[in-house]
Amino acid sequence: LGVSGGVEIKSIGTRGLLSKVKVNEGFVILKANNEKVNSVEDLRKVLERADGSVKVEGIYPGYEGVYNFILNLDSAR
Repeated sequence: LGVSGGVEIKSIGTRGLLSKVKVNEGFVILKANNEKVNSVEDLRKVLERADGSVKVEGIYPGYEGVYNFILNLDSAR
């Protein structure tokens, strides 16, 4: 994909946090709250420290551009 690091979304449950935003399987998360994400552990740490919401930035393989969305953590807690 021409990027270093990132976490690919393999599946989205019907009740999980990602089911509430417009993101599809295959999306590769590169940053969360402007911090580079190189592993699932990196992403977990950002989510644990976040207050209210998390800005997620990433790419879809085969498509141009970087996509952003906001995860509302309050609805998941």
